[in-house]
Amino acid sequence: MKRFLILTILILNFFALTAISQDKTPNFSEKGKITESDEKANNLFLAYQAAKYGREHKSADALIFAASILKTMVAEKITMDKQTEGGQPDLVNKETKGNVNADAFLNEAKALAKKDRNLLGRITAVAKLLPDAKGALGGPKRAITEVKAFGTDVITVQFRGAESAVVGISGDGDTDLDLYVYDENGNLVASDTGGADDCKVRFYPKRNGVFKIKIKNLGNVYNRYTLVTN
Repeated sequence: MKRFLILTILILNFFALTAISQDKTPNFSEKGKITESDEKANNLFLAYQAAKYGREHKSADALIFAASILKTMVAEKITMDKQTEGGQPDLVNKETKGNVNADAFLNEAKALAKKDRNLLGRITAVAKLLPDAKGALGGPKRAITEVKAFGTDVITVQFRGAESAVVGISGDGDTDLDLYVYDENGNLVASDTGGADDCKVRFYPKRNGVFKIKIKNLGNVYNRYTLVTN
């Protein structure tokens, strides 16, 4: 009798797992729980946008602001499963961009500040900031990589069900990037195809699952971008 019960439980578990694996319904819904890591990912994305603005407009204030966020936030490195579709060598010469980290932004802000004591004092204060230890739990994730001219990066990540998922990219400003997210069944979950290389989407997975993030480069040179998720 005991063996029969064990066998029955194993069979039921097998069919339950099979049903889950064969579930072809779209893995996203209209709403879900917005988590603390969602907001942290938004702040991290904002930091890279501010830094880009600071570099383009020679604004020490924007660079200091970006550095202050990065200095205090713990962001886990994304372990990427990345593939590339298409792409070709750059058609024109491309200027090498600076590093995208807090120290680099502060050094650029210092050069712009010159002898402005107020700005120099703020730069010194931000340089001394330490990461919030609490931010390590449930914090955002990020990765820095490049997409070839006219190419598409395909990055596989996992998200938890019943919670909001955030994906953002901030490029180096040289080309237009488009962002698409697909679930494990190939359904388009979210997209941002504006005419720039800062893109961000939020969606709500119904269940734990694997999603494919596609970053399409519409320009004739490579684009070095930062990927942010929660």
